[in-house]
Amino acid sequence: DTLPPPPPPAEALAKFAELKTLLKLPEEADELPIDDTLLEAFQLAFELPFDEVGAGAEDACRALLDPKGKGHLTSLSWRLFFLKWQRSEKTMAEYIKARQT
Repeated sequence: DTLPPPPPPAEALAKFAELKTLLKLPEEADELPIDDTLLEAFQLAFELPFDEVGAGAEDACRALLDPKGKGHLTSLSWRLFFLKWQRSEKTMAEYIKARQT
């Protein structure tokens, strides 16, 4: 038998819930559309205007959130994104900047 995955960090869940609220999605929604509105909500949730991060920050963030180009972000994908960011030990601005091309 395999063990169930550990519970997600409360901070990851709280940010996902905040994004849903900013997007006016129902509480039970498990998927967010990857679009300009989500990227605006992301900037608000992390208090991180992309123009202050640098040219290409929006595209870098979109690529980090949706690396396979599916057009949506599930709560599971969000948790993985959040885990990778936390393990990087960078600020969100540094994390996005490091992924810019």
